[in-house]
Amino acid sequence: MMNRRQFLKGILGSAVLAGSASPPVAASIQSHNPLTIPSLKRIKPGERLCDRRIFCQFDNQELETEIERCATEIGCEVLYGEPFSLDILIEGAFIYIIDRNLVDKDIWEEYARFCNEGKWDEPCLIVDNIKDMSYPKLSYVLQCDLNDPASITSILYVIKESKIQNLLKRLR
Repeated sequence: MMNRRQFLKGILGSAVLAGSASPPVAASIQSHNPLTIPSLKRIKPGERLCDRRIFCQFDNQELETEIERCATEIGCEVLYGEPFSLDILIEGAFIYIIDRNLVDKDIWEEYARFCNEGKWDEPCLIVDNIKDMSYPKLSYVLQCDLNDPASITSILYVIKESKIQNLLKRLR
């Protein structure tokens, strides 16, 4: 008998092997709330739904408010992962903002493994003070201390720059 974790890893692995180049195994499917799916009219030809998403999994109201404001400015939407769920592995985005205190250790290790194997390379901003967990090997990983008032400004800057870089990458 296969346990739940083995089953989910198998499904996720199959989806990645089937040609998913980035984490959005279910990026355009959100059956739990169809109202959150952007209108297809708003998605430009050649654009992926995840090119407009900021994935967040943290618990900080000030940061949440600022990211929502930033997302509106740059024409994006914010996706919030449920604590200790597989959302970080399933939902696609052009940037991830994560508090690893809210991510199951095994799920985080799986995320890092996918990044390290070169399957994903979206920037990851870590907003916790954990020192003994692995970091994904990405082109851009930043750990921020939310006790430092400048960290939110830095996070917003990285979001905007990542959006620009993502657009440039798609144009090439």
